[in-house]
Amino acid sequence: MKNHSITVVLPAHNEAPRLENSIIEIERILKGSPYEIIISEDGSTDGTDKIAASMASRNKKIIHLHSDERKGKGKAIKDAFKISSGDIISFMDVDLASDINDFPRLIETIENGADIAIGSRHLPESKVERSFRRAIFSKGYNFLAELLFNAEIKDLQCGFKAFHKNTLPILLSAKNDGFLWDTEVLVLAKRKGFKIVEVPITWREGGKSKVKLLKDSFKILYSLSKLKKNQLFKNQ
Repeated sequence: MKNHSITVVLPAHNEAPRLENSIIEIERILKGSPYEIIISEDGSTDGTDKIAASMASRNKKIIHLHSDERKGKGKAIKDAFKISSGDIISFMDVDLASDINDFPRLIETIENGADIAIGSRHLPESKVERSFRRAIFSKGYNFLAELLFNAEIKDLQCGFKAFHKNTLPILLSAKNDGFLWDTEVLVLAKRKGFKIVEVPITWREGGKSKVKLLKDSFKILYSLSKLKKNQLFKNQ
C-alpha cells in the first residue's frame, strides 16, 4: 500500500464477541499507512455500542457512529461514507470472513487505476470455504442479478470492497438501505463507466449469517425486481 489515506468502515449490528479482535487485525494490516476506522454501529442490543465507544475513546483513529434503531447495512455504510476522509474508502464485514491479509490487494488495485475493487468469491483463484446452502444462495443471487442487470460482475455481494473517493457521489446516491446496497452501487457505477475490478480472495464462512436464506429470499427477489423497475424508469 502506498501513501494514500484509507478509510475502513465496519457496519456492525450485534458484533460484541468479535468487534475488538477484528479491529486489532485491521490495524495490523493498516500499520504504516494513514487511516481511520469508522464503526457504524447499527441498533445493537448486545453491548456492541459500549465496546465501540470505548475503543473510539482510546484511539483517535477510530470513530464510532451510533444508531438507537436498526437502519440496515446500506444506510450504516452510507452514513459512515458521508464523514469519511480517506483517499480510498472501503468497508468489510466485522467477522472478517474475507481474509484481512487480502486487503492490501484491494487497495493496490485502486492505486493501480481501478475506481472500485471488490473481493470476489467466484473467481477461479479464490479459496472459499462455506456451507452448501450458502454457496447455492450466493450463486443463485448472482445469476439472477446478472440476468436482470447485465453488470458482468461475478460476485456482487461480498462484504469486502474498496472505492476511490471519486466514486462517492454514486455510493451515496444508491437508494437501497439494506442488503442490496452493494448491488445497486455496482450497477450504477457500471452504467456510469467506472472501472470495476474483481480481486481473488480467501474467504471462510464466519459466524451465523444475518441473512435468513428462506425467509429473506422472497424479500430479496422483491427488492431486486423493484431495483430493476427503478432502473428502467431512469433509462426512459
